[in-house]
Amino acid sequence: MTLVGSTISGTGQANGAMQHFMYSGQELSDAEIGNIYNSGRGNDINNIYDSLGRFKEKSLYTGIFRYKTNYSYLNNPATGSASTLLETISNNNIPISYSYDKNGNISRITMQGGITIVSIFKIN
Repeated sequence: MTLVGSTISGTGQANGAMQHFMYSGQELSDAEIGNIYNSGRGNDINNIYDSLGRFKEKSLYTGIFRYKTNYSYLNNPATGSASTLLETISNNNIPISYSYDKNGNISRITMQGGITIVSIFKIN
């Protein structure tokens, strides 16, 4: 495997900071790697996390199409502190919103066009 930013000969080390990953079943020369990178072939996937380690954004670029997903989270209603409860997932600016019951179970999912899914949790 060759990390863009490094070379087969070991010069130009990326020092652990991978910006772009490509896979090939064969060994590629420095020139071939440069051509692939410069032509924009391959897929770029970028994950961004917030200061609590929660997904904030994921983007995918295929060279033709760009797809972006954003995540937002609710604060804990009892304490006002941060939580891991999703408030909204937005796929290319199309939101999916989540509501929760008092126990933190998803009670409602609302999508574009007013489509709503309601969940009822019962413990017997």
